[in-house]
Amino acid sequence: MSAYLTGLSFERMILQTGRKFHLESQLKIGEELTPKNVIDFLLDRGQVNKQEYRRLEKCRGFRNKLMHEGSEDVTREEMSWTLQELCGMAEIDLEKELERRQFEDILKFGKREIIPKKHTGIEENDFDEFITLYEKCLSLHEELSHNLVSLSLVPEEISEFVPTSGGIWLPWVLGDAGNRSHMKRITLGITFKPDKIRIGLDFGSKAYDAKKEYYKFLMDGELDPLLSGLSSEYFFYETYWYYHIRGVRSVREWLKPNEFSLLKKHVKKAYRETGDKLLRGQLMTGHKYLIGKIINRTIPNFNHILPSLKRTVHNTFAGLVPVLRMVERDQVDQQ
Repeated sequence: MSAYLTGLSFERMILQTGRKFHLESQLKIGEELTPKNVIDFLLDRGQVNKQEYRRLEKCRGFRNKLMHEGSEDVTREEMSWTLQELCGMAEIDLEKELERRQFEDILKFGKREIIPKKHTGIEENDFDEFITLYEKCLSLHEELSHNLVSLSLVPEEISEFVPTSGGIWLPWVLGDAGNRSHMKRITLGITFKPDKIRIGLDFGSKAYDAKKEYYKFLMDGELDPLLSGLSSEYFFYETYWYYHIRGVRSVREWLKPNEFSLLKKHVKKAYRETGDKLLRGQLMTGHKYLIGKIINRTIPNFNHILPSLKRTVHNTFAGLVPVLRMVERDQVDQQ
């Protein structure tokens, strides 16, 4: 059972990835979406490097061997390696998951697969039903990506749908910044929560170097001219456990002379914390001093703002793209 669940997990994960990149629309008539053409597509698009491609192919080999020859022909070592790889890709701590899994979880495995729904406009009541919101976000991600070409932004993989997570993340990265995934880079993104929308800077959970570069720019004052040009709608804030927000404060308020020295002191501490996480090999489940806009569901005109969401995203990203360019350029220079 463990072997088959591992093989099935890989197949579902890789096919869902292909659908998120809308690969089905690029296939020839009569051609089916398969793990092989998804993996090849990811390599061709620069979403994985050659080493990651070989690991995916090895996972596919395990799945094929299992499905064609049976569980008696796969070894425990092959299954364990494949499962560890899958957990690494999904950023899951295997040991912790094994401790809290129950047999009932197996019964629920694979019950629902999210299919993109034609984007008819996000409405306020969608925030009460995240399944519906996620379906619309898949289409919104594609539509926005066409609008963001002018900013040299390319879409990365939307977050997986987990009913109890309470968050959906739609990320973009600079198209000319190399072959790293969004998990290791500075990003611009939209995060949906039941009570708000956050639009702005973010980092992947393994983006240690990118975040340290960003903090250095803040401490050295190199971002001061850009920050001074941002409107009062931009905020500094901290995220914790991926989607939750605290410490919201206006960028303009932090830029006051008597406050800015304090900000840099706090950023220096956050810089050291990032380095400590890198040394310990810990994933970053939150980030301090991000910049962006926050649209709270509690505001009276929330439902009237939603129809212009795409324009708001484009304008917000336009103000922050220079930060990505500075961070990515500095990293490339160091390499």
